[in-house]
Amino acid sequence: MINRLVGELVNVIAAQASNKLEEYRIEISVPIVVQGQNHK
Repeated sequence: MINRLVGELVNVIAAQASNKLEEYRIEISVPIVVQGQNHK
């Protein structure tokens, strides 16, 4: 549940940043959350 919450929070922040940076022609991709034993 915490992972989904963090993912959604980052998604909201990225959307706001994308809107603010639109005039600079910067593209931001959809954020992803990677988890598992071999991921740090």
